[in-house]
Amino acid sequence: MKTPFQNIVDGENTLKKQEKIPSSNQIATEYFNGLFKNDIAIIMSYYTDTSTLITLENTFRGLSEIKAFMHDLIAYFPTKKSVLILDQLTVESDLIYTVWHSHSPLLSIAIASDTFIIKDQKIWKHTFIGQLNKIVPPNKSKPLHY
Repeated sequence: MKTPFQNIVDGENTLKKQEKIPSSNQIATEYFNGLFKNDIAIIMSYYTDTSTLITLENTFRGLSEIKAFMHDLIAYFPTKKSVLILDQLTVESDLIYTVWHSHSPLLSIAIASDTFIIKDQKIWKHTFIGQLNKIVPPNKSKPLHY
């Protein structure tokens, strides 16, 4: 199912909890809301010890590695100063495909894509690719590894 794009500005577009078991569409929306609210707990609530996140540079396995990656990533998206435009959200059963772009005072992402495979209402496999342009590093001693 292809869903028309929606704009997420600092996580203000939140989903209403109407279902006890989240749909793949809800998981994707809540994941992106958590990202731009800098809420690691929301983001990580959809991963398990068997989850895998694959990026161009690294593969992250399990909660600890994925949480470290997410912690580094959200440092580039200060709340109330970040914008994410979700250009495409396609959900086919347990497969989610997204295309988006974003900007903050620290990072510009001209285009990015995530693919999620959902298993038992959790992110089982996740891929990410993006064209990232650092404007200012949030912590000069720690580079962003995507």
